Amino acid sequence: MTEAEYPAWRAQERAGYIADLLERGVTRQQAETKADSDYATLLPQGPDTPGALLRVLAHGGTDVGTLWVALRAGEPDAAEGGEAYVYAVEVTEEHRGRGHGRTLMLAAEHASLEHRARSLGLYVFGGNTPALRLYESLGYEPTEYQLYKPLL
Repeated sequence: MTEAEYPAWRAQERAGYIADLLERGVTRQQAETKADSDYATLLPQGPDTPGALLRVLAHGGTDVGTLWVALRAGEPDAAEGGEAYVYAVEVTEEHRGRGHGRTLMLAAEHASLEHRARSLGLYVFGGNTPALRLYESLGYEPTEYQLYKPLL
C-alpha cells in the first residue's frame, strides 16, 4: 500500500471498525475514541509503521481488496517463534465470492513466513459465516469462543 492509498484505506477501515463497535452497544463517542486510540497505537507511522504489512490486491487492473497484517509487538522481523496477526482483510463488495479473500489470506501467510513468524492469528465475528468457512478451509482453528447478549 502506498502512502497515497493509505488515507482512504484508513478512513474506510476506521468507519467499519466504528460500525462494528456500535453494533455491540458502544456509544458513538466511545467507538470513535477507541478507533482513534487503536489506530494511533497500532499504526503510528501509517504505512511506514515497523511491523505493519499493508497490501492492496489488484485483479485485472482494479483494486479488489486490502490486507493489514501486524507482526507481534511491532517487531519488523518476528523473532523465531513469533506471531503475526491479521487486523483487517477486506474484499470490495462487488468482487466478493471470486476467491480474492483466499488470495489475501494466502498473501498474509506468505508475508508472515517471510518475516519468520511461526503463527498467524485473526479475529472474526461469529455471524460472518463466509469468512469462517474461508478460514476453516485454510486450516485455521478456533482458539477462543465468546458469547454476546445485548441487555437493552
